[in-house]
Amino acid sequence: MNISAGLKPGINTINITVEDDFLQSYVMSLVRTQAMTAQMIAATTPNLSEEDALARIMGLLEDTWAGSVDNEDEEEITCVISNKLKLRCPLSFERCTIPVRGEQCQHLQCFGLQAYLESNMKMRALNNRWTCPVCSCVLRPQDLRVDSYVEKVLSETPEHIDEVLIMQDGNYRCIEDFPMDQAYVEKEKAKEAAAREAEARTADDVEVTEMYTTIADGDDKGEKRKAAQQHTSVQKTLTKRQRARMQRSLEVAEGEENSD
Repeated sequence: MNISAGLKPGINTINITVEDDFLQSYVMSLVRTQAMTAQMIAATTPNLSEEDALARIMGLLEDTWAGSVDNEDEEEITCVISNKLKLRCPLSFERCTIPVRGEQCQHLQCFGLQAYLESNMKMRALNNRWTCPVCSCVLRPQDLRVDSYVEKVLSETPEHIDEVLIMQDGNYRCIEDFPMDQAYVEKEKAKEAAAREAEARTADDVEVTEMYTTIADGDDKGEKRKAAQQHTSVQKTLTKRQRARMQRSLEVAEGEENSD
């Protein structure tokens, strides 16, 4: 009986009660396992050669290559899998470094060895450990296999490639949204260029003229008021130096008015 599901981190107490007249007929043993780190398990994970890994992939895609059934009277429905191979790990969402798959798994996608081991070791519910993140089958560390063919694909493709198509001859073809991305980039560049051009035209058209008018009022005679007349709605912000220069001009004008 496997009691792993009832264990918890730390000290566990086991109570065994037997009600039988023939206790000598029962044997009980407690097996203690040695904890291993993710690095230790990774070092002992078998590596499937590139030829064997490719042969296995071709076997998984055999029904896919068969295509549609030639006999229209055939009633049997065969489940096929896609020949699209995803290069990102479903656990870390990053490109796999060491791609692994279960020995009995019937899917193309691999997942990262380190991410799988670390996520399971951090899982507190022991009965939920060691299940394949793709097909949810029980997958113990000793059943993992490093896929050398997928390793080759990862090493030969750029970092931005997330998926490839496995061809019938064993080669692969990258799937990338480069044309769409390039069109988007070009569109954004055109928008920025148009905005800069419009801004330049606006700057050339804007002319801010400043006039100083004297308001002849009985109480406020000789007082100056600045009136800004603009040809457009764009407002020009004066710098601190320009404001100081304007203030001096007003003071000189007021001095000349008082002398008259």
